[in-house]
Amino acid sequence: LTGDKSKLQITLLNKGSSLLKQHNPRVRAIFDRILTSRGITVIKNATATSVSSSVNTKTLHYNYLETKASDDFDEIIWCTNASAQEWVKNSTPFET
Repeated sequence: LTGDKSKLQITLLNKGSSLLKQHNPRVRAIFDRILTSRGITVIKNATATSVSSSVNTKTLHYNYLETKASDDFDEIIWCTNASAQEWVKNSTPFET
């Protein structure tokens, strides 16, 4: 990462109502507190639906509590369960 690190924004979309659902509530609360203290935004109950791009902008589209939403981004990292979502499989030139 080069440039002004104070402009860095990290957002996590999570399909469920909590991160680390396999862990106990205390561990989840600690993890949430650490992310918040580091300025990382967590959007729970959100499902990514697509990515679009234009000349100057890349946008992630997602559903959040039954509402369509979107955020622009510079870089994106996909973290999924065992396999890619169907729309990712259909819209990437890479083997999934």
